Amino acid sequence: MTFKFGANDKNGTDKFIRCDNFIDGKFVPPESCSYMSVESPINGAKIGEVALSSIIDVDNAVKAAEVAFHRW
Repeated sequence: MTFKFGANDKNGTDKFIRCDNFIDGKFVPPESCSYMSVESPINGAKIGEVALSSIIDVDNAVKAAEVAFHRW
C-alpha cells in the first residue's frame, strides 16, 4: 500500500492512497499494472487507486494461501 501526501497536507488533506494486492504477507502491484480510481463522494476528487487484479494475481494469491495454510 502506498500513501502519497500533497503539499497541503498540514491538516490531513490532499491524501492519496494506492492499494496493491496483499499476497504472501506483502503488498504487490497487479501483474497488469492497472488501477481503478477511487473518488471522494463529497466532491468527486480522486483520492486513491485500487489494484485491478487479473487471473494471474488471483492464482498467485491462492497458491500463497495454500502454502501458508499447510504451514499453519
